[in-house]
Amino acid sequence: MRHLTLATLAIAGFSQAAFAADLPVKAASPMTAMVAAYNWTGLYIGGNVGYGWGRNENVVVNETLAGAPFVSGTWPGVGTFGARDMTGGFGGLQIGYNLQAGNIVYGVEADAQWAGIKGNSGATLPYIVGPNTISVTTNGNLDWFGTVRGRLGVAFDRSLLYVTGGVAFGRAKYSLAMTDTLGFVAAGNASSKSTGWVLGAGWEFGLAPQWTLKAEYQYLDFGSTTLGAGETLGGLPTAFAVASNATSRFHTIRLGVNYRFGH
Repeated sequence: MRHLTLATLAIAGFSQAAFAADLPVKAASPMTAMVAAYNWTGLYIGGNVGYGWGRNENVVVNETLAGAPFVSGTWPGVGTFGARDMTGGFGGLQIGYNLQAGNIVYGVEADAQWAGIKGNSGATLPYIVGPNTISVTTNGNLDWFGTVRGRLGVAFDRSLLYVTGGVAFGRAKYSLAMTDTLGFVAAGNASSKSTGWVLGAGWEFGLAPQWTLKAEYQYLDFGSTTLGAGETLGGLPTAFAVASNATSRFHTIRLGVNYRFGH
C-alpha cells in the first residue's frame, strides 16, 4: 500500500512538471532606449522682432536770459510741456555661443536692431502777463540700437530659463520747437550715439536639434541728452534760450528664432 501511494505521488508530480513545461513563456521586454538630453552647447544665429516703450517722461523746459534763469510776471522761468511717450516696434539679428555644464548654460550674445521707437509732446502755458502764452513741442526717435551681453541660465532639457546683461549702444534723436505770442521762436535738434547698459531675462525652447524659439525682456538705459536752442526775434538772435533734458530708457519685449550649428 505504501508503495502504491508513493508511485501515485510521483506520477502526479511528473504530470504537473510536464504541464508547466508546455505553458507559453512570456518574452522578456526589450530595454527601452534612453533619449539623449537636449544639448545647448554651440554657435547660433537668428532673428527677432519686438516692441519697445519708454517711460512717460515729463518735458521740463527751462528758459534763460544771458545764461541766467528768466523769471518774469506769471512765468517762473521753467514749465512742464506735456509728456513724451515713446513707443514702437523693432527687428534685427543676433549671434551667440553657449556652453553647457550639467544643467547650467552660460554664454555670450550680440544683437543689432533697426527700430522705430518714437514719441512727441506739446503744450501751451501762460507767459509773463495777460493773454500771452508760450508753446513748446518735442519729438524723440530711437532709430537703431544693439547690445553685447553675457547669458546665464538653467536648462530643463528643451527649456532654458536665463538672465542676461551687458553693454547697450544706440542712436536717439530729439527735436524741440518753441514759440511765444511776443514773437520769439527757437528750434533745436540733438542726435547722439549713446552707450549704456542692458539687463533682461528670457525663456528659450528647443523646437528641434538645430532650431530654438525664444521670448525675452530687456531694459536699456542710454542716459540723458541735453536739448537746447537759442531764441530769435524777427530772424535775429537774442540772449534768450530754452533747454530740456531727454532721457533714453526703454523696456523691450521680443520673440526670436535661432539656428544652432553642429547639431
